[in-house]
Amino acid sequence: MYGLWQMPMKHSGTDVAFCQQARVVLNCQHCDAQVSVSQIYFEQNRFAQRRDAVRCPLCDLPCEPCHIPNRAYETHGDKHSQLFRMLPFQVTRDAAFAHLQQWLRARWFVPHGFLQQRTWLHRCQSMYMPYWLYGCDTKTRYSGERGDDFYIDVTRTNSDGKSVTQPERRTSWRSVSGFVPTRCQDVLVPAAHVISTARLHQLEPWDLRLQVDDQADCLSVDVCVDFQVDMAAGYARAKERMQAEIEHAIRLDIGGDAQRIHHKETQYLDVIEQPLQLPVWVLAYQYQGKLFQVLINGQTGKVQGAHPYCWLKIASCVVASLAALGVMLSWLG
Repeated sequence: MYGLWQMPMKHSGTDVAFCQQARVVLNCQHCDAQVSVSQIYFEQNRFAQRRDAVRCPLCDLPCEPCHIPNRAYETHGDKHSQLFRMLPFQVTRDAAFAHLQQWLRARWFVPHGFLQQRTWLHRCQSMYMPYWLYGCDTKTRYSGERGDDFYIDVTRTNSDGKSVTQPERRTSWRSVSGFVPTRCQDVLVPAAHVISTARLHQLEPWDLRLQVDDQADCLSVDVCVDFQVDMAAGYARAKERMQAEIEHAIRLDIGGDAQRIHHKETQYLDVIEQPLQLPVWVLAYQYQGKLFQVLINGQTGKVQGAHPYCWLKIASCVVASLAALGVMLSWLG
């Protein structure tokens, strides 16, 4: 028996019940992915040469199912594990495929042979990606400097030996200190290591007003990624993301034409933490021994990812550009 789990579902006004639809648990030894996949995905992605292995949805390499019967799905192993919310998919499989093709057509340096291999496009899988969602009020005391610009007339001798007077900008600095409150809302932190955090941030924005409690959608998607980042680690990363908003508020409070922040001390109050699952279409494929991943926002259709480059196309473009530049210079000369 392969590793199966039963999905806990929380419905308003009722106790947590277990849905009896089983899924297959995968722990990939190549990319460290910890995921559950639908049985349809499992059957369609088994290797002909190794019937006991299935294609990992995140690295495209063989992965053996776990032999752990009836494992209950736990998103992050704490007392809130049955209270996560999710955003429903609004981009269908056909629409995701169309977004992917449009994205590829705009990439000029993709190898021609790669574009001819159309079968891998159909490996685009629906996936729920785990996140932590944070919000809080902050109070920050700071010290720094405010810069105010002014202009003075400066006389210089130009290349013709003539004196020329022109205004030049100078900045007058003075010390400042103060206190600013801010409200940081909807700070998202990816809760798994299997996909680049920077690339996941590039999928933003998300309309988080569409969150739902019904977790039945987890049963219909191809892939569900387990939580690998706990609440404390996620909170530390959330505070890092909040710094940009806090520093922006400080600069507005300082005013002037330029600002320098020398020191700041922040208190975080009324912190709200919520586990969340966000819809992503993912395509992972190996090309000439290298892994490439493409992600599609399952709510907006925004595409982010990597693709192989044809160095022959790049070299041809460089040669053509140099030739055109040579013709232009000879014409000007």
